[in-house]
Amino acid sequence: MSVESRSHNEHHIACYACDQLLHVPPLAVEQEALCQRCGHSVAGHSEKDHGRIIGLLFASLVFLGCALYFPMLGFSAGGRSRGMTLLDSGLALLESNEVVLGLLVIGLVVGIPLLLIVVMLIVLLSLKLNWFTGLLPMWGRIFYEVRHWNMVEVYVLGVLVSLTKIASMAEVEFGMAFWALLAFSVCFLVALNSVDRIELWRLIRRASKR
Repeated sequence: MSVESRSHNEHHIACYACDQLLHVPPLAVEQEALCQRCGHSVAGHSEKDHGRIIGLLFASLVFLGCALYFPMLGFSAGGRSRGMTLLDSGLALLESNEVVLGLLVIGLVVGIPLLLIVVMLIVLLSLKLNWFTGLLPMWGRIFYEVRHWNMVEVYVLGVLVSLTKIASMAEVEFGMAFWALLAFSVCFLVALNSVDRIELWRLIRRASKR
């Protein structure tokens, strides 16, 4: 876990690879800070990255909408067939009176990712267009607090593992939503992992003091 100094002129962080405590100075555009011990990248500053992240976030919204709207999987066995959507797993739990578990599934698979996308778009667009900069620290804190609850990759992995077992008992048909979910997962996770926490907070502090 990183250890950060919150002063305006300096920033310390533990290397994500070897835990060496490092002083990270303000970076110019296209500069990158590397760990002196192991050479691991700990921070970077690229103005081009923000445009790419915004594009990935909008693509994530489109793919998530497709994953929610279209059928995800179809199952056929013994002359009977049944389809399911992305939300059906959570809705089935609600219908079985497993209200807490059902709400958790829906919230972690759809609600939390959607909230993260919206908050991150607000932060990046506000920095880019100089909108409501006084609220940026609040949005930044919301983003990093909620990010711990992101379970998209866990859900996708669980679906793929389940399909290996179901395929031996029934014929499985992949709907458009299945491929949209995979595309959403890739775009969403790449966008999240492209955000440099140190430089983002520096930009937020600078913008909020204008």
